Amino acid sequence: MPCIFCNPAYTFSFAMDNNQQLYLTYCSWRQKALIVLVLMLFLWWRTRDGRKYRRRGIKYGPLLSRDVWRNSELIRLIDTSDRTCISQLRMCRALFYKLCARLRESRLLGDTFHVSVEEQVTMFLKIVGQHHTKAAVGFSMWRSGEKVSRYFNIVLFAMGELARELIHVRSTDTHAKITSNPNRFYPYFEGCLGALDGTHIRACVPAKMVDRFRDRKSYPTQNVLAVVDFDLRFTYVLAGWEGSAHDSLVLQDALSRPSGLKILEGKFYLADAGYAARPGILPPYRGVRYHLQEFLGPNDPQCPKELFNHRHSSLRTTVERAFGTLKNRFKILSNKPFIPLKSQSKVVVACCAIHNWILDNGPDEFVLDEATWYSHLPRSRNRVSDYEADIPVKRDLIAQQMMGKLKDIVKSDEGVSRDKYANWSDEETKFMLEWYIGVQKDKPNTFCWKQPHHLQCADALNAKFSNGVTGNQVYRHFRSLKEKRGWISRALAKSGYGFDATAKKFNIDPLEKDPNKLGTAKYNYLTKPIKFYNLLEELFANSSQADGELALDQTTVNVPSGSDDSDGVKEVENYQMTVEDGNESDTIARDSPTTDGTISSKKRKRVPSKSDRKGKARCRSMNDEVSASIVRLCDTLISVKPADSSQNVVKSEEPIDPNASLWRRIDGLTITAKDKNDIASFLSQPSQETFRGYLKVASDTAFQAWVIDFLDRKYGGAVGFFGRHPSRSKMSRKPAVMI
Repeated sequence: MPCIFCNPAYTFSFAMDNNQQLYLTYCSWRQKALIVLVLMLFLWWRTRDGRKYRRRGIKYGPLLSRDVWRNSELIRLIDTSDRTCISQLRMCRALFYKLCARLRESRLLGDTFHVSVEEQVTMFLKIVGQHHTKAAVGFSMWRSGEKVSRYFNIVLFAMGELARELIHVRSTDTHAKITSNPNRFYPYFEGCLGALDGTHIRACVPAKMVDRFRDRKSYPTQNVLAVVDFDLRFTYVLAGWEGSAHDSLVLQDALSRPSGLKILEGKFYLADAGYAARPGILPPYRGVRYHLQEFLGPNDPQCPKELFNHRHSSLRTTVERAFGTLKNRFKILSNKPFIPLKSQSKVVVACCAIHNWILDNGPDEFVLDEATWYSHLPRSRNRVSDYEADIPVKRDLIAQQMMGKLKDIVKSDEGVSRDKYANWSDEETKFMLEWYIGVQKDKPNTFCWKQPHHLQCADALNAKFSNGVTGNQVYRHFRSLKEKRGWISRALAKSGYGFDATAKKFNIDPLEKDPNKLGTAKYNYLTKPIKFYNLLEELFANSSQADGELALDQTTVNVPSGSDDSDGVKEVENYQMTVEDGNESDTIARDSPTTDGTISSKKRKRVPSKSDRKGKARCRSMNDEVSASIVRLCDTLISVKPADSSQNVVKSEEPIDPNASLWRRIDGLTITAKDKNDIASFLSQPSQETFRGYLKVASDTAFQAWVIDFLDRKYGGAVGFFGRHPSRSKMSRKPAVMI
């Protein structure tokens, strides 16, 4: 069969055979072929022109020594010995390379043109492991501070993704540490999955937020809740809560999260006395000895409660050993961090993930055995028994009586946790609030209350009421009032809690008015008239409360928030395609020769400026966009299949108009547009509805006969034979009709 694109005789035969649909198809494809040909020629010309005028920048040979030095530094840090690798990168060489391979295979990290995955992870581990600043790491590795910060955030994001796989519950069976010790741990602790506890990790926060992050320590901290199994692996981590938040509040947040801490029915975790007994949480008895150091030597347990606490403490030290190992390995957790606030909680989760990775792949020298750990346990000053607390108090009391200075024991700071709770009257509470308000008036916004202020308030109370309160009793009452003010502020911001400003009382919705849901203390306080409401608002109006807005766990560590202060995480998806610009050695390929430089044009006599590089990069980007658009257009044109000659050229979905097929049939006639409009106007009349139905199903012969008859009546004469061309009779206005 001859080619329809090259044979003129074949083209002429189409017109002679009156096969209009195939002829139109031929014309359409000829136009598309010409368009594709022109676009291909244009694309080839632009590519050739770009290669001709594109010039490479001068490669400075002497800067190549930086790359050589970096490689030698990495080899010195990693491959010298396991001892060096552990001291610098906090893990042995095999685990380091295995971690890099895991990140590379998971497509969480990738080698860029000048920075390998090993170097990226090295920069991250030196910051979190040695507590080096980003500037110090950049200086030691001949990198800019911006580049170190960028790859630190990239690796931090990757470790956050890996934490979802590493931080989880390994098994729900009773651990061998319990089953292998019958009559001591088994069957009493059957179903125990591990232990949970909170630890305070130092934080760096703005001055306006220091009050929220400061608790019992002199510096701001974040409260981290962790759950650990008996193999010292973290199974759940919740970081980011303010240091002033109570451990029970952090635990409640972990249990209420959709993907938070889940405790199976019949299973439980061990906790210290700071947590309340609840399903899934087993704390020790209060008021009796608990810590292991209190049972050393001849101090054996003397009652069932002490025996339970001793064995409970023997198992719960697992979480303390895990915290000690974690902080001993990653020094950034024990010191003031040099990273943004939102990244500090992510670093905690990332360090826990690396800790689990190391333990999953063999023993670790940072983990001390139980015997060594017990010998280094400090004696706790909290939660001692009442009997032990009374002896020092009685001894001090006798000594003070002998010296005639009984009054000094009231003001002394000894026995911080031994002062009895005082009964506060309304007058004393009002005086205390007014005293604090008077002191606070002349203080800046960054002012915070300290122990000397509470001692001064105690002196003022004793001078007015002679009630003999101590500074610690005043501090506890102050904390209690501040906590109640937090209840009020949270209730005001919650739906279903209407506040009556006149009666100073909350009108709680009946669905929310439940002591089990609110808590007995909060329920009794909010459902009664609030005393000293105005004084509480005035004193604690500017004090911030812990709300856990920065808290995150291993499942939400990389969930995007409303604002992002990181400078590199946004480019994680496409950072592998980035080619760094600049005059440092990052612009030199690994295989570039050590020469004075190579250029593509001898006329070039100057080093390209920064604006030149930006202009060329912008030009290359525009050329790539134009080329990509042309290729997509060509693919679209080529992908359109030619219409079959036995079908209509135009295909569309079934229209709403029932006469659409008739209008398409009229539009396919080879007559003038005016004649088509006249035919359509005539057939669209309401009186022609029956005739329209007939023409839609009529044969081509009947349809063409009607069209010829219509045009013959329109022009007032016979059209002649069917298919007559207008050129056959130049003086005639009667058109030919070709179906």
